[in-house]
Formats: sequence, C-alpha cells, structure tokens
Amino acid sequence: MAPPEGEKEHTQVYYILKAAQEKEKLQRHGDELDAKTQKAEKEIIAMENTLRLIKGSNMSYRSNLNAVPTTGDEREEEEKLQKRLRAAMDKFKYKRKQVRDLQDTVQASIFGF
Repeated sequence: MAPPEGEKEHTQVYYILKAAQEKEKLQRHGDELDAKTQKAEKEIIAMENTLRLIKGSNMSYRSNLNAVPTTGDEREEEEKLQKRLRAAMDKFKYKRKQVRDLQDTVQASIFGF
C-alpha cells in the first residue's frame, strides 16, 4: 500500500520516536498537575490550621465575655450602682414629664386653649 500523494512513507523508528515524544509530553503535563495538586493540598492544610486557631481564639474570647468572675464586694458595688442608675432614670423621667407639662401650660396660655 502506497502513501497518499504528496506524503512520504514514515518508518517504524519515526512512529516510535513520535510515541516517545508524546509520552514525554504527557509525563511533563502529569508532573505539572501533580505539583499543582500537592501545592493545593498544602494550602488546604494551612487554611485548616488557621481556621482551627481562629475557632480557638473565638471560643476563648466568647468564654471570657460570658464569664466575668465577681467577688462579693464587686457584686455589691454593681447592685448599688444599678440602684443609683434606676433612681437617676426615674428622676429624669419625672423631670421630663414636668417640662412637658410646663410646655403644655405655656402653649395653652399663649394660644388661649
């Protein structure tokens, strides 16, 4: 069987070399993909470690926010301050009501209601 017109006949060595070149090309490509995969796996491990550290820090921070140890003296001081705050707020509400009542009285006398 003769080759098509314009093409020359290739020898068996040509096809062996061609196959070897293709194999080498595929091997290089496989090595590149393997290197990328290994790099990605290392990055994932690093990210998981970072995530673990952040979770640990968050848990520590959260527990510090929730549990504030107080002594008896501190608790008494807090209760005393809470009472003073409530008293001041009650006084403020009373004064604000007085101001509104006075404003209503002034407006009524000005506008003749």
